[in-house]
Amino acid sequence: MRYLVHASEGPGFASSEKKILGGGLPIGDRAFVFVAEASSNEELDRMLREIPMWGSLKWHVTALQTFEGRGRLKNARSSRT
Repeated sequence: MRYLVHASEGPGFASSEKKILGGGLPIGDRAFVFVAEASSNEELDRMLREIPMWGSLKWHVTALQTFEGRGRLKNARSSRT
């Protein structure tokens, strides 16, 4: 599963075990945003807690769904009506 992670109000960090797939720094903001891959919410939580200064950052995490997965849900709902 992939997650969009937004961390603000703190310092930067280094990638953790190649689980951070890409990211960047929002313009004019003391924050960073990245996409992480983890097998569960618990794995992502452990990964974020390993980032130095994790307790000093304000976190917002969004679980991402693929377009194909959303399409399957929509099609399954349409076939039931």
